[in-house]
Amino acid sequence: MFNKTNKTLINDITVELNKLFSLESVNLTRLINIEIRHNSFILLFEISKKQNVYVKIINDKTSSLSKAIKNHDSISKGLHEYNSLLWINKNLNFLTNINTIEPITYLSKFNAIVTKEIISFQLYKNLHYQNIETTLFSIGSWLYEFHQKQGYEYTFVSQADSLLEQIDIEYKEILQGSYTPQNISFGIGLNNFDIRDVLINKNDVYLLDLNTTHEIVPHLQDVGRFLASLELAYWGTAKFGIKTVPKSLANAFLDGYCYQQKSKDLRKTANWFAARYIFKHITRNNKRINDTNKIYLKGYYQLFAKPDLEKIVQNKLLP
Repeated sequence: MFNKTNKTLINDITVELNKLFSLESVNLTRLINIEIRHNSFILLFEISKKQNVYVKIINDKTSSLSKAIKNHDSISKGLHEYNSLLWINKNLNFLTNINTIEPITYLSKFNAIVTKEIISFQLYKNLHYQNIETTLFSIGSWLYEFHQKQGYEYTFVSQADSLLEQIDIEYKEILQGSYTPQNISFGIGLNNFDIRDVLINKNDVYLLDLNTTHEIVPHLQDVGRFLASLELAYWGTAKFGIKTVPKSLANAFLDGYCYQQKSKDLRKTANWFAARYIFKHITRNNKRINDTNKIYLKGYYQLFAKPDLEKIVQNKLLP
């Protein structure tokens, strides 16, 4: 990661941050940490003893920091995410305890979004947080307002086939068999927003990575993804399959989203989209497990992890 090219690039970003914050040479910005995520590089810089900032560089199928700042698709996605954050901060800043991360600037030379660091904890790592149901209700309400502000149109979807790409056939059949034809609202949604994008700072809630979709999508796709992410909060840890996520958490989020539009069909369809997301999750993991040579991992997945995922759908989402 820290080859000569990347070190030079980080030095260049440091110089740009010094200019941005009008720092003297004696107070040079320094890199504290770098995190590599599946779709971005996150660099944490110390600006002063009281202020740190994040520099996020979108990584679209590139393995190198230096390549990410030149990749056309990465640049397009980075600028789109920056503009999404600007729009959201301008149009959805009226909910008192819900905050969205306000971008400080966009460094076009590096395809980098600069935001301040929020001292907080990640909600998905503390599902016993005392105000969690109130928090989830507020997030559901915020998501509903986001969809309303973006605009929508209802489309009658008589069959689920068009919504079932990238899902193994056995799970497609389950979803098709449980689907009820109905009008579904379509509009601009959010890319990958889920429980992992929620930070808590005292009584304030901060939402991260709010990147809007380019295309029109079912709004309940966002709702279902968030519900599924709650159920997958322990995925990848030793707690998965042992500790269960209380149903009251999903109910609180749905109560918030459905507060102004009370409908049994709405809740039922949201759970259907959550089941769809988990079946997609299983499909992706089936491929990963088939490609691995680790026998113990295959055994654990087939005997424990996969059945536990299927039980979540059967017992909670499509009973």
